[in-house]
Amino acid sequence: MHTKNKMNTQYLGFVSAIISAIITGCFGVLVRNVSAEGDVIAFSRFGLGFLCLMVYLLLSRRWQAFNIRISVALFLSGIFLAFCVLFYCKAIKTTTLANAVFLLYLAPLIASVLGYFFLREKISGFKAILIICTFFGSLFLLEFDFSLGKTISSGQLFGLAAALCYAFFIIANRKIAPTISGSSRAFYQLLISSSVLLLFTGQIDLQTLYRDGYWLLAIGFLQGFIALTLMILSLRHLQAYEYATVSYLEPIIATTAGYLIYDESLSWFQTVGCVLILASGILQIRSSILSPERGN
Repeated sequence: MHTKNKMNTQYLGFVSAIISAIITGCFGVLVRNVSAEGDVIAFSRFGLGFLCLMVYLLLSRRWQAFNIRISVALFLSGIFLAFCVLFYCKAIKTTTLANAVFLLYLAPLIASVLGYFFLREKISGFKAILIICTFFGSLFLLEFDFSLGKTISSGQLFGLAAALCYAFFIIANRKIAPTISGSSRAFYQLLISSSVLLLFTGQIDLQTLYRDGYWLLAIGFLQGFIALTLMILSLRHLQAYEYATVSYLEPIIATTAGYLIYDESLSWFQTVGCVLILASGILQIRSSILSPERGN
């Protein structure tokens, strides 16, 4: 019975992570239709996502989601999530997009290492190789088109800071007590993140806000409410290295969306990257679910 329950929670975790990655991968499609600044987009994602989640919890009368003790790990997870977005937006503006994406996707690798040392999440050599394969798959998607140079720039520092915050966000979620539901985690993390982002949001042009209203609502609902809630739920049930492997589906979705919607080219390098990531993800899921003990 215990093994069956473990498999059910793993299934839930992997399915949540996959759906979240698919939705998050489409973030760029929505952003391309918005003329507002990055800080407004980031705040809309978290602030409107928080409002959508609150309405859902109130309508479904899930009062218990509000009545929890906010632990240090839960509070820090919201802080790390907000600063990850802030630093990533700054990285995009001050370095190449390829550099920013490359540095951000160091986060799953960093989280896997931190999980091993600080959370004692055991990982076999085979699963470690799968994580490395997914990372190399993301490099193929970028067509190795990045250049960090001998002297690190401010943009690259922002990208590295975003990756560290993302990794710490994953680890902080793993430190939250398992008795706290996914809804409670998502509610307070979105509340804390949107509060932090509000402090950094510059002057808002009401005319631009009105023009982008429908797209910002879509970003808040899909990217803030649905995607982040599912991601937080998946981190409740998956170990850091398991989530890390599946999270690399995001660049696949982004690349595929660009190809299908905007007629962007899809090279052989990018095709190989997609295959590497998909194959590694499938093997990771299969290996984790079939393992007699978690982490073996």
